[in-house]
Amino acid sequence: RRRRGHDDDDDDDDDGDNDDEDAHLFNAPQRLMFKKEIENILKAAITSWGPAAFLKLVHLNFDLLEIGNEEEARLAAKKGRPIRTWLLPLLRDSVGSSRSSTLQLFASTLYPLAMRLKELVATVAEDGGSSSRGKKLELLYLQVWELFPHFCAAAHYNRDMVENNTFNDVGKLICDLLPVEQKLHKYLCHGLANLLREPANAAMENYYEQNKAVVAATAKFFFPTLFNTLGTFYYTQQSAPLTAVVASTLAIHDCIRLFSVVAKAKVVNSNYNNVLQRLQHLLPPPPSAAVAPKMVKDRPLSQDDITQLLFLTSISLDFIERLDENNINTLFQLLLPLLTTTKAKGGSSRGKLQKQSFKVVERIAAVHGTTFFFDAVWQQQLLPVFTSKMSVAQAATKKHRLGIILSALKWKVATVAEESESKKFSRISHLVTQVLTEVCLCVKESSVKVRDRAFDVLVALAHASTFGTYHTPTTVRAAPRELSDGEKGRVKDFLGLVAILACDDLVTTQSAAFLCLTRLIFEFRYDIDDESGAHVLMLVTAALENKSRELVKSTLGCLRLLISSHTAVVDEHLDEIMRALTYWVVEKKHHFRTTIKYILEKMVKKFGHERIFKLLPPRVSGQLLNNIRKDMAKKTGGGSGG
Repeated sequence: RRRRGHDDDDDDDDDGDNDDEDAHLFNAPQRLMFKKEIENILKAAITSWGPAAFLKLVHLNFDLLEIGNEEEARLAAKKGRPIRTWLLPLLRDSVGSSRSSTLQLFASTLYPLAMRLKELVATVAEDGGSSSRGKKLELLYLQVWELFPHFCAAAHYNRDMVENNTFNDVGKLICDLLPVEQKLHKYLCHGLANLLREPANAAMENYYEQNKAVVAATAKFFFPTLFNTLGTFYYTQQSAPLTAVVASTLAIHDCIRLFSVVAKAKVVNSNYNNVLQRLQHLLPPPPSAAVAPKMVKDRPLSQDDITQLLFLTSISLDFIERLDENNINTLFQLLLPLLTTTKAKGGSSRGKLQKQSFKVVERIAAVHGTTFFFDAVWQQQLLPVFTSKMSVAQAATKKHRLGIILSALKWKVATVAEESESKKFSRISHLVTQVLTEVCLCVKESSVKVRDRAFDVLVALAHASTFGTYHTPTTVRAAPRELSDGEKGRVKDFLGLVAILACDDLVTTQSAAFLCLTRLIFEFRYDIDDESGAHVLMLVTAALENKSRELVKSTLGCLRLLISSHTAVVDEHLDEIMRALTYWVVEKKHHFRTTIKYILEKMVKKFGHERIFKLLPPRVSGQLLNNIRKDMAKKTGGGSGG
């Protein structure tokens, strides 16, 4: 007070002038000196003493929130007994690391408090009271429930759940609230996930297994509740914001997946069999599972059927890790016709269903691909999905198709690891040639995630074809390495497979090929010999004479990299390159102006100003090269370069 220049009387007057109807709800001193340091002290006290001991000393005083107690709350605040709503964020940040935090404390103290706040919110709404007061009370209600996941995270510090059977009451409470309280889905499901997920703190490992067994024993009760709650987001129109709906569904899916991992196999199979039966009712299996399905044009599926299929396949994703071989094969046979469904009635919904089907198969391939899945279905059933016309696949499925290809490559490398070198690379090369075209075309997709994954799959295919190993792609440039003659030959062969696509009639295919060549040159810049570099440079020179901007854009990127990686080859063909660039410098000077200027600047650095000056037309060489020379002088600190 002295620091602010106020005395006690002035403070009392100010308090009286600034009091409003709901000021006592949020009375944390915003201008308190050393506020952050004091909060850290209080957090340390909560962590050390435990929330139960701390709340006995520092009361929340939420009883003063009762309707009709507004004047009493104001007087209590002036006498040193305020409503301490500001303690809730401090408790949230501290209880998760306190060894004395127990679910029993939440169930006995904070849960009744939350229910009373909910009643007050309903009372304010019924009486037509202040809308701001109702919103503040509802915010406090949610803040109290926000503590629940943190109490669950700290439950593995002690034996409270085992000795006092605390989770029996808490589990019933969650089952009752999940179907009716949509705003609490995130907190309730995160709390369950914290109880089931293996803790990162080693100090919690002593009681984790015992507590996990207690929660896993209730899986047979939670599975139906979680299924029904998740179904409401699919079968009913939601009035909540999209972000809230997405957060709720993700949290519920996380709980289902964790329960499927920790629950007994009998419980998992019995619950998933119900899902599988509903899928079989909607999607009868093909007559012969050993024969690849024909493309389905008009399977009689209503909009309700598609909604049910989206719901059931989303649940299947969560169970895949625990399903046995029979269930996996049954699920795949049911979804197989949807993977090749052409555009038909249903529009975007059919597209969503096909995307979801590919997502399930991708997950199956990632989890069970190297054990039994690809051995049974790849050659006769799954491979035709990729070798048939690509028009039958929606654009949204490309990311998951690439994921399946990556898993298939990993399986193939593991399968042929013990075979002779010639047979090993022959079988890998057979797989690569079957899927390479689709991988290359995917680098032209509009989705950034699809393009990134396509480049990753391309590099993985190149490493498998060259070294016979599965490689996890990185953005770090490979260091120089000594390759055998056989490895150098295989690098050249793979580069030739991609270069063939650059001779296609379609501009899109040619552009995709040059993008792929650029990525491969970046990855194998030390392993590509001058002969292969000259062959790629010939293709680049020919493509620069094309008037398609799409093709030239991808070609210029390849040329930029070749100037750095194969300078000697570019030096030999510099005349042809400059003639090809002349059209875009003279006739189309406003297209790719920055890119071409950057390429010319690199050429000036590599081959000298005078040589490049002679190869450009006189009407542009003087002004353009003078600008380049000035820019280079500025970068090197040589002044304006005039």
